[in-house]
Amino acid sequence: MTLKNGCKNSMWGATAPRKAIEDAAHYSPIAEPGKQAKWIRDQDLSDRLWKWTEGALRPYVTSQS
Repeated sequence: MTLKNGCKNSMWGATAPRKAIEDAAHYSPIAEPGKQAKWIRDQDLSDRLWKWTEGALRPYVTSQS
């Protein structure tokens, strides 16, 4: 892939109308929705990962309040 072609998807995403872009979607090559695994849209899995990440980072993060 050339540098010129490599940036086309990013340029499309930055300039496309908001209604043309689906949250968390993968587009390849340009403006074409790619295939997604089922787990990508799994809200329960997302919540569990978020909670796990918070717990894993807790020892390294100080309270900001």
